[in-house]
Amino acid sequence: MERSKTSLIFHKNLGALFLLLLTSCSSLLYHPDKSLYLPHQKSGQTAHEIEFKTSDNVSLSAWFFPTKSNPPKGTVTLFHGNGQNISSHYLSVLWLVPQGYQIFVFDYRGYGKSQGSPSPKGTYLDGLAALDKAWDLHQTNKALGKPFVVIGQSLGGTIALRSIQDFTNKDEVTHLVLDSTFLSYVEIARDKMLSSFITWPLSIFAGLLFSDEFAATESLKTFKNSVLVIHDKNDDVIPFAFGKEIYEKAKEPKYLWALENVGHIGSFNTETPETRNRFLKLLSPP
Repeated sequence: MERSKTSLIFHKNLGALFLLLLTSCSSLLYHPDKSLYLPHQKSGQTAHEIEFKTSDNVSLSAWFFPTKSNPPKGTVTLFHGNGQNISSHYLSVLWLVPQGYQIFVFDYRGYGKSQGSPSPKGTYLDGLAALDKAWDLHQTNKALGKPFVVIGQSLGGTIALRSIQDFTNKDEVTHLVLDSTFLSYVEIARDKMLSSFITWPLSIFAGLLFSDEFAATESLKTFKNSVLVIHDKNDDVIPFAFGKEIYEKAKEPKYLWALENVGHIGSFNTETPETRNRFLKLLSPP
């Protein structure tokens, strides 16, 4: 009788946890923030604040950093990770502006000044709208014929890759950079569940709690241009195996930069100038 009561309590607790996860999947994937961390006015570079709409009429916020180079050497669009907002992420690419590249960074719905709430479908639509806007800026500022680069960091890599799949001008994306990212929402959720003794029993339900409908599992099959995968071998947020999987599934031309001691999405930190220089050579080979 006592054993039966204990079993009942356990299953009730397990069921409660399952329901909690089921109703808060978005909070497991997304950590939007409205705080202003480093205003672009203090960045040392000129920026324009831009507002644009998605196909489902959600208003998104972006910052555009022009370059003094005329014409620009190219356009770089940043898909940031799952936490905070553009004001804490844009520094990872701002160093490209003095190098002659114009930069477009945007917030997904629910992040920063962007309206709405994030979801896999919503962020996919955000990515499509951002790519269209970045392409308009690429053309308007006479950068046609120059590199049109997309950088996706962590969750942003998955969003970028899935959005590019349906981007009208996807063949114009000359370089796709996937930094510390993954392909499947289900698989990364399962990995995270297995890492905790509290959630590991529920890992078998990852496919029920999460969906890959708007994941990037099939996107590499249709992308034909340069793919650069960057991943720290000891990344404790997104394991290196996820980056290696992307590299193995990508078509040529492809590159894998397996780094050490840079951490999660730390490849372009000021402490790693060699990686920055290596990237510049990739964009503009001698």
